[in-house]
Amino acid sequence: VLSEEPDRIDRGKRDQERIVPQQCNGNVDRYAGSKPSGACEFIAPAFWNGSGCQTDEFDVYMKNDKAIAVFSFTREANRLNRCVQEKLSDCGYLCEGYTTSRLEGTWDLKEPDTDIKAWIGRQWGKKDFLFIGAAGIAVRYIAPWVRDKYTDSAVLVMDEKGEYVIPLLSGHMGGAVEIAREIERSMHAAAVITTATDVRKKFAVDVFARDNRLRITDRSLVTKISAAELED
Repeated sequence: VLSEEPDRIDRGKRDQERIVPQQCNGNVDRYAGSKPSGACEFIAPAFWNGSGCQTDEFDVYMKNDKAIAVFSFTREANRLNRCVQEKLSDCGYLCEGYTTSRLEGTWDLKEPDTDIKAWIGRQWGKKDFLFIGAAGIAVRYIAPWVRDKYTDSAVLVMDEKGEYVIPLLSGHMGGAVEIAREIERSMHAAAVITTATDVRKKFAVDVFARDNRLRITDRSLVTKISAAELED
């Protein structure tokens, strides 16, 4: 089912970077040394303390270099938009903030250069998306573009009070579950995870493949393996 990518070893060496956090000040750490340019996974989550800060040396492994486009549609949500961007940026994610024409400029957010739904279509698979607002809004914006779990963008929704964050699409391959957990750690929002392997703490072959830079050669076997794990 899985096969090594030819340049796995070289890329693994290039992508791994050891950095040491400076002393925690109660917010997400500002890291000493260079910071990764894309999304990352914290390998040693046990080192996190109650304030959302890393407390020991740890490794960061690059996952992808897609930016997260954060959308909000009210003044209150725009404030949270800016906060989410800052927290995720401190954790190594690339973030961009967007709002409607009516609210453009609040909290330094901008309006997309075309209709939001069309803009999302142009960026689909190139960026990930976090919507601060009703889940239905997100579903209507992304519906025309959803195609394939292996290539779709990660999509999440968050309420404008910042109490809950929900991965809607591409939880594993796109990393939406990881992004939700990152927001949970740094902002204390409850991550609402619905993927069966995650909630039951079962082995997920697609996550294993992604994390180990392996190519999936037979998708049907991935489904069978997951089903077998869940029926065990």
